[in-house]
Amino acid sequence: MEEIRGFYSHLMAYVLVNIMLFIINLLISPGAFWFYWPLLGWGIGVLVHAVGVFGLFGFLGQEWEERKIKEIMEKGKSKGREFSINCLISRELKTLYQDKVTKFFNPLDKKR
Repeated sequence: MEEIRGFYSHLMAYVLVNIMLFIINLLISPGAFWFYWPLLGWGIGVLVHAVGVFGLFGFLGQEWEERKIKEIMEKGKSKGREFSINCLISRELKTLYQDKVTKFFNPLDKKR
């Protein structure tokens, strides 16, 4: 829900700012239209944000994500113990890697 609220806030800012830019364009330089450049550039950002929140025609949306999670979990059940061990090994390697990176970038940290 937070992502949807964030998108609509972004969309509202986009609309209001671009209306303001259009008015400024008409008042300052009515013969040369430039307001559409920020409208186009920022519009691409709004479109990407919308795809990230709602998906692309149902693809990569929340329903797709839930289906993929279920699919992966079913695969794990069918593979049984092998899947669990691979996940455990993967998690341990990730933790080990993160610890080494943290120590490398902050060698004086006494908490580690």
